[in-house]
Amino acid sequence: MTDNISLEIYIQSVYKALSTYVDLDDENRSVVRKVIKNVYDTKTTNTMIDKFVELFKKQRKFISNDNNNSTIYQSGVEIKSLFGIKTVAQLAKELNPTTKYKRGYLVFDSRYRMNTTGTYDRIKFYYSLSPSSDKKCVSSVHKISNIIAMRMYRTKMPNYFVGQSTAEEYGSVNVAIEEFEGQASAESDGFPYHFNCKYENSELIPRNTYLSFDKPIKTLDTITFKLTSGSQRLTFYNDTAETKVSYSPGTISFAASTAHNIPLSASVIWVYTTGFSTSTPGHPTDATTIARLNRQRGFNVTVSSTTEFAAGDSITGSVTSTDLVLYLNPLRFISMMEFIYDPE
Repeated sequence: MTDNISLEIYIQSVYKALSTYVDLDDENRSVVRKVIKNVYDTKTTNTMIDKFVELFKKQRKFISNDNNNSTIYQSGVEIKSLFGIKTVAQLAKELNPTTKYKRGYLVFDSRYRMNTTGTYDRIKFYYSLSPSSDKKCVSSVHKISNIIAMRMYRTKMPNYFVGQSTAEEYGSVNVAIEEFEGQASAESDGFPYHFNCKYENSELIPRNTYLSFDKPIKTLDTITFKLTSGSQRLTFYNDTAETKVSYSPGTISFAASTAHNIPLSASVIWVYTTGFSTSTPGHPTDATTIARLNRQRGFNVTVSSTTEFAAGDSITGSVTSTDLVLYLNPLRFISMMEFIYDPE
C-alpha cells in the first residue's frame, strides 16, 4: 500500500473484512488475512490480525454498518486519525513494529583495534559516529543504539594464534561481545558467548547467525571480541611489526625489533605499509617501487627469518623512511557485524 491511498479508505477496506467475519473463528481468520493482505502490502501475521481486531473493537462506536455499505462516518463526523495515527507509515509501524527497525553494519579490522601492542586476548574497538585520527575506532553514518538483535557474518581469523591447535582439535570457536555478556546466549567451560562458530581454514562460520536480546542494548561505546575454544581463551599475536628498513641491490629488507610469529614455512605473505620513500623519488625505478610498497592493497614479501621480511624491489637512491610499521595480513582479524536497532 502506498501513501497516496488515504487512511480513511484503508480503514473502510479493513472494516469491510472485519464486519463480514466479525466472529473471527479459525476458518474466518484465514479469509480476513487474505483480504488484509490484498489491502496492506506486507507480510500479514496472526499478531497483525489481532491488532486489527483490537483497533476495530475500540473504534466500533465510530462506525456504522447498513449491511450494504461500510463507512467510518457517524452523524457526519469524519475520522481523521486512528488513536493519533495519521499516516500510512505510522499505521504500518503500529501493525507491524519490525518495519521501524533499522540495520547498521560495522566492519571490524584488527588493524584499527585499540590494543595495538603485544599479544592480546581481547579485540577491542571504539565506536564513533565519525572516524577519528586520535583513537582506533569503527564508525557509522547513523547512531546505532537500542539494539534488539545482532548478526555475525563469516569472519577471517588470524592464520596463526595461541590456542590454534585447540581450535583445530575442537573444530569450533565461541565468540562473545564483552559489553553484551549480560545477555549471552550460552556458556561453555565458564565462558559466556553469543555465537558458536565452525572453525575451518582460518575462518569462523557462525552456526547461529542471529541473536536477539531480551532487553535492548541502549548504548554502544566500545565493542570487544573475546574468543574461546574448549576451555581455552584464544590469544592473538600482534598483527603489526615495527621495522628498520634497509636496501641492498634488488632487495628491500624490513627487520622487526621482535619476533613476528609467522613461521618460515609461510614463505611469502602479504603485508602493507604507508610512508615508504627514497632519496630519489622522481626516478622511474624509485617511483615504481614507492607506488608498489605504498599501495592500499599491500604487497608481498618473503619471510626471510623469525624477525625479517624481504621485498624484491629496486631503487636508485637510498631509503629515507628507515622506520616503518608493517601490517601483517596473516595475523589480521576481520569481521562484519549487523546490528538491528530501534531508532526511536
